[in-house]
Amino acid sequence: METPRNPLLTVGRISLTVAGIHRDPIACDRDSSPTSRKVHKLWTLPGYGSTDVQYCGCLAADKKLAVLRRWTREFLTSPHPDLGREGEVCPFMRGSLRQDLTKYISLHIDSDGESFARLVRHLRTRFRRDTQRPAGAHLTYLLIPHGRPEVELISMVANVQARLKSEFVKHGLMLGEFFPGNPTGGLHSAHFRPLAAPVPLLAIRRMVASDLSFLVADHVPPAQRLYFLGCYRETFKGRLKAVWAERLDAAEKAQRRAAGADA
Repeated sequence: METPRNPLLTVGRISLTVAGIHRDPIACDRDSSPTSRKVHKLWTLPGYGSTDVQYCGCLAADKKLAVLRRWTREFLTSPHPDLGREGEVCPFMRGSLRQDLTKYISLHIDSDGESFARLVRHLRTRFRRDTQRPAGAHLTYLLIPHGRPEVELISMVANVQARLKSEFVKHGLMLGEFFPGNPTGGLHSAHFRPLAAPVPLLAIRRMVASDLSFLVADHVPPAQRLYFLGCYRETFKGRLKAVWAERLDAAEKAQRRAAGADA
Protein backbone atom coordinates (compact mmCIF):
# COMPACT_ATOMS: atom_id res chain seq x y z
CA MET A 1 0.00 0.00 0.00
CA GLU A 2 1.35 3.44 -0.89
CA THR A 3 2.43 5.57 2.03
CA PRO A 4 0.07 8.56 2.41
CA ARG A 5 1.59 12.01 1.88
CA ASN A 6 -0.44 13.60 4.65
CA PRO A 7 1.57 13.69 7.90
CA LEU A 8 -1.48 12.43 9.75
CA LEU A 9 -2.12 8.71 9.74
CA THR A 10 -5.76 8.10 8.96
CA VAL A 11 -7.33 4.75 9.79
CA GLY A 12 -10.86 4.69 8.46
CA ARG A 13 -11.39 8.38 9.09
CA ILE A 14 -9.60 8.51 12.45
CA SER A 15 -6.42 10.58 12.46
CA LEU A 16 -3.76 9.36 14.87
CA THR A 17 -1.49 12.07 16.19
CA VAL A 18 1.26 12.20 18.75
CA ALA A 19 0.58 15.05 21.13
CA GLY A 20 1.90 15.92 24.54
CA ILE A 21 3.98 12.76 24.92
CA HIS A 22 6.67 13.53 27.45
CA ARG A 23 10.06 12.42 26.09
CA ASP A 24 8.61 9.32 24.51
CA PRO A 25 11.39 7.15 22.99
CA ILE A 26 8.84 5.12 21.06
CA ALA A 27 6.84 7.84 19.39
CA CYS A 28 8.98 10.96 19.25
CA ASP A 29 12.44 12.43 19.43
CA ARG A 30 14.14 12.81 22.81
CA ASP A 31 14.16 16.59 22.56
CA SER A 32 10.46 16.95 21.86
CA SER A 33 8.05 18.82 24.10
CA PRO A 34 4.26 19.32 24.25
CA THR A 35 4.65 22.48 22.17
CA SER A 36 6.90 20.97 19.52
CA ARG A 37 5.85 21.25 15.89
CA LYS A 38 8.35 18.71 14.59
CA VAL A 39 7.35 15.73 12.52
CA HIS A 40 8.17 12.55 14.41
CA LYS A 41 8.33 8.97 13.23
CA LEU A 42 5.63 6.71 14.62
CA TRP A 43 5.22 2.97 14.20
CA THR A 44 3.82 1.21 11.17
CA LEU A 45 0.28 -0.04 11.56
CA PRO A 46 -0.20 -3.34 9.68
CA GLY A 47 -1.94 -2.82 6.37
CA TYR A 48 -1.56 0.94 6.34
CA GLY A 49 2.09 1.48 5.46
CA SER A 50 4.57 3.74 7.20
CA THR A 51 3.95 7.43 7.72
CA ASP A 52 5.11 10.41 9.71
CA VAL A 53 2.92 11.87 12.41
CA GLN A 54 2.91 15.56 13.14
CA TYR A 55 1.99 17.15 16.44
CA CYS A 56 -1.28 18.83 15.58
CA GLY A 57 -1.25 21.74 18.06
CA CYS A 58 -5.03 21.42 18.41
CA LEU A 59 -6.16 23.58 21.33
CA ALA A 60 -8.81 21.09 22.45
CA ALA A 61 -6.28 18.25 22.38
CA ASP A 62 -3.65 20.38 24.15
CA LYS A 63 -6.02 21.19 26.99
CA LYS A 64 -7.07 17.56 27.39
CA LEU A 65 -3.48 16.36 27.46
CA ALA A 66 -2.44 18.98 30.01
CA VAL A 67 -5.34 18.10 32.30
CA LEU A 68 -4.77 14.37 31.86
CA ARG A 69 -1.05 14.55 32.60
CA ARG A 70 -1.76 16.43 35.82
CA TRP A 71 -4.45 13.90 36.78
CA THR A 72 -2.15 10.90 36.24
CA ARG A 73 0.62 12.47 38.32
CA GLU A 74 -1.43 14.02 41.12
CA PHE A 75 -4.47 11.76 41.48
CA LEU A 76 -3.49 8.26 40.38
CA THR A 77 -0.17 8.26 42.26
CA SER A 78 -1.53 9.68 45.54
CA PRO A 79 -3.54 8.29 48.46
CA HIS A 80 -7.20 9.26 48.75
CA PRO A 81 -9.39 9.38 51.86
CA ASP A 82 -12.26 7.58 50.08
CA LEU A 83 -10.09 4.83 48.56
CA GLY A 84 -10.93 2.30 51.29
CA ARG A 85 -7.35 1.05 51.68
CA GLU A 86 -3.91 2.47 52.28
CA GLY A 87 -1.60 3.35 49.44
CA GLU A 88 -1.94 5.08 46.10
CA VAL A 89 -5.02 5.06 43.90
CA CYS A 90 -3.09 3.21 41.17
CA PRO A 91 0.27 1.82 42.38
CA PHE A 92 1.09 0.68 38.82
CA MET A 93 1.20 4.25 37.50
CA ARG A 94 4.03 5.45 39.72
CA GLY A 95 6.41 2.93 38.17
CA SER A 96 5.17 3.76 34.68
CA LEU A 97 5.68 7.49 35.15
CA ARG A 98 9.01 7.13 36.95
CA GLN A 99 10.39 5.01 34.10
CA ASP A 100 8.98 7.38 31.47
CA LEU A 101 6.78 4.59 30.08
CA THR A 102 3.44 6.40 30.06
CA LYS A 103 2.53 7.14 26.44
CA TYR A 104 -0.16 9.75 25.78
CA ILE A 105 -1.64 9.09 22.34
CA SER A 106 -4.07 11.66 20.96
CA LEU A 107 -6.74 10.36 18.57
CA HIS A 108 -8.65 12.83 16.44
CA ILE A 109 -11.93 11.08 15.69
CA ASP A 110 -14.31 11.98 12.91
CA SER A 111 -15.57 8.47 12.28
CA ASP A 112 -17.60 5.78 14.00
CA GLY A 113 -16.94 3.32 16.80
CA GLU A 114 -16.07 0.51 14.39
CA SER A 115 -13.03 2.35 13.06
CA PHE A 116 -12.05 3.33 16.59
CA ALA A 117 -12.22 -0.32 17.70
CA ARG A 118 -10.10 -1.37 14.74
CA LEU A 119 -7.46 1.20 15.63
CA VAL A 120 -7.42 0.11 19.28
CA ARG A 121 -6.76 -3.45 18.11
CA HIS A 122 -3.80 -2.27 16.02
CA LEU A 123 -2.41 -0.38 19.01
CA ARG A 124 -2.80 -3.53 21.08
CA THR A 125 -0.56 -5.36 18.62
CA ARG A 126 2.04 -2.62 18.89
CA PHE A 127 1.76 -2.62 22.67
CA ARG A 128 2.40 -6.36 22.88
CA ARG A 129 5.58 -5.97 20.83
CA ASP A 130 6.81 -3.10 22.97
CA THR A 131 6.24 -4.97 26.23
CA GLN A 132 8.67 -7.65 25.08
CA ARG A 133 11.47 -5.15 25.58
CA PRO A 134 13.47 -5.46 28.84
CA ALA A 135 12.01 -2.23 30.23
CA GLY A 136 8.46 -2.78 29.01
CA ALA A 137 6.82 -4.13 32.17
CA HIS A 138 5.36 -0.76 33.19
CA LEU A 139 4.48 0.44 29.70
CA THR A 140 1.12 2.22 29.61
CA TYR A 141 -0.78 3.58 26.61
CA LEU A 142 -3.34 6.29 27.32
CA LEU A 143 -5.55 6.79 24.25
CA ILE A 144 -7.25 10.18 24.34
CA PRO A 145 -9.95 10.75 21.71
CA HIS A 146 -11.06 14.21 20.68
CA GLY A 147 -12.87 15.87 17.78
CA ARG A 148 -16.43 14.87 18.74
CA PRO A 149 -18.86 16.06 21.45
CA GLU A 150 -17.85 14.67 24.81
CA VAL A 151 -21.04 12.66 25.20
CA GLU A 152 -20.21 10.80 21.97
CA LEU A 153 -16.61 10.22 23.05
CA ILE A 154 -17.76 8.80 26.37
CA SER A 155 -20.15 6.45 24.63
CA MET A 156 -17.47 5.37 22.17
CA VAL A 157 -14.91 4.72 24.91
CA ALA A 158 -17.38 2.72 27.01
CA ASN A 159 -18.63 0.66 24.06
CA VAL A 160 -15.19 -0.16 22.66
CA GLN A 161 -13.89 -1.14 26.09
CA ALA A 162 -16.84 -3.46 26.72
CA ARG A 163 -16.45 -4.98 23.27
CA LEU A 164 -12.69 -5.53 23.34
CA LYS A 165 -11.94 -6.23 27.01
CA SER A 166 -12.17 -10.02 26.60
CA GLU A 167 -9.70 -9.91 23.71
CA PHE A 168 -7.24 -7.92 25.79
CA VAL A 169 -7.56 -10.17 28.84
CA LYS A 170 -6.93 -13.18 26.61
CA HIS A 171 -3.56 -11.64 25.71
CA GLY A 172 -2.69 -10.83 29.31
CA LEU A 173 -3.57 -7.15 28.99
CA MET A 174 -5.93 -4.80 30.75
CA LEU A 175 -8.13 -2.29 28.91
CA GLY A 176 -9.67 0.34 31.14
CA GLU A 177 -12.32 2.90 30.33
CA PHE A 178 -12.08 6.30 32.04
CA PHE A 179 -14.39 9.26 31.57
CA PRO A 180 -16.11 12.05 33.49
CA GLY A 181 -18.90 10.69 35.66
CA ASN A 182 -17.92 7.02 35.33
CA PRO A 183 -20.12 5.43 38.02
CA THR A 184 -17.98 2.31 38.61
CA GLY A 185 -17.13 2.05 42.29
CA GLY A 186 -13.78 1.10 43.77
CA LEU A 187 -12.90 -2.40 44.95
CA HIS A 188 -12.64 -1.28 48.56
CA SER A 189 -15.20 1.50 48.65
CA ALA A 190 -18.46 1.74 46.72
CA HIS A 191 -18.37 5.52 47.18
CA PHE A 192 -15.01 5.96 45.46
CA ARG A 193 -14.94 6.53 41.69
CA PRO A 194 -11.42 5.65 40.45
CA LEU A 195 -12.45 5.56 36.77
CA ALA A 196 -13.99 9.06 36.78
CA ALA A 197 -11.25 10.80 34.80
CA PRO A 198 -11.38 14.45 33.67
CA VAL A 199 -11.43 13.41 29.99
CA PRO A 200 -12.59 10.27 28.13
CA LEU A 201 -9.77 7.80 27.50
CA LEU A 202 -8.81 4.15 27.16
CA ALA A 203 -5.82 2.80 29.09
CA ILE A 204 -3.75 -0.22 28.02
CA ARG A 205 -1.26 -1.95 30.31
CA ARG A 206 0.03 -5.41 31.14
CA MET A 207 -1.93 -7.54 33.57
CA VAL A 208 -0.37 -7.90 37.01
CA ALA A 209 -1.15 -10.46 39.71
CA SER A 210 -3.22 -8.03 41.76
CA ASP A 211 -5.62 -7.59 38.81
CA LEU A 212 -7.31 -10.81 39.95
CA SER A 213 -9.74 -8.73 42.01
CA PHE A 214 -10.69 -6.59 39.01
CA LEU A 215 -11.52 -9.64 36.90
CA VAL A 216 -14.22 -10.80 39.32
CA ALA A 217 -15.44 -7.39 40.48
CA ASP A 218 -19.18 -6.79 40.85
CA HIS A 219 -19.39 -4.78 37.64
CA VAL A 220 -17.99 -7.69 35.58
CA PRO A 221 -20.84 -9.76 34.06
CA PRO A 222 -20.98 -13.18 35.83
CA ALA A 223 -20.75 -15.01 32.51
CA GLN A 224 -17.35 -13.42 31.85
CA ARG A 225 -15.72 -14.03 35.21
CA LEU A 226 -14.76 -17.68 34.75
CA TYR A 227 -13.37 -16.90 31.30
CA PHE A 228 -11.30 -14.05 32.72
CA LEU A 229 -10.00 -16.29 35.50
CA GLY A 230 -8.94 -18.88 32.93
CA CYS A 231 -7.05 -16.20 31.00
CA TYR A 232 -5.45 -14.99 34.22
CA ARG A 233 -4.30 -18.53 35.05
CA GLU A 234 -2.79 -18.95 31.58
CA THR A 235 -1.08 -15.54 31.71
CA PHE A 236 0.67 -16.29 35.00
CA LYS A 237 1.15 -20.02 34.50
CA GLY A 238 4.05 -21.14 36.69
CA ARG A 239 4.74 -17.58 37.90
CA LEU A 240 2.13 -16.92 40.59
CA LYS A 241 3.18 -16.55 44.20
CA ALA A 242 1.41 -18.89 46.60
CA VAL A 243 -0.89 -16.19 47.94
CA TRP A 244 -2.22 -15.35 44.48
CA ALA A 245 -2.46 -19.00 43.43
CA GLU A 246 -4.64 -19.67 46.48
CA ARG A 247 -6.82 -16.67 45.74
CA LEU A 248 -7.20 -17.79 42.14
CA ASP A 249 -8.29 -21.29 43.20
CA ALA A 250 -10.79 -19.79 45.62
CA ALA A 251 -12.16 -17.37 43.02
CA GLU A 252 -12.65 -20.13 40.46
CA LYS A 253 -14.46 -22.32 42.99
CA ALA A 254 -16.71 -19.44 43.99
CA GLN A 255 -17.57 -18.64 40.38
CA ARG A 256 -18.30 -22.29 39.57
CA ARG A 257 -20.61 -22.53 42.57
CA ALA A 258 -22.35 -19.35 41.48
CA ALA A 259 -22.70 -20.64 37.92
CA GLY A 260 -24.15 -23.92 39.22
CA ALA A 261 -26.64 -22.10 41.41
CA ASP A 262 -27.81 -20.00 38.46
CA ALA A 263 -28.18 -23.03 36.17
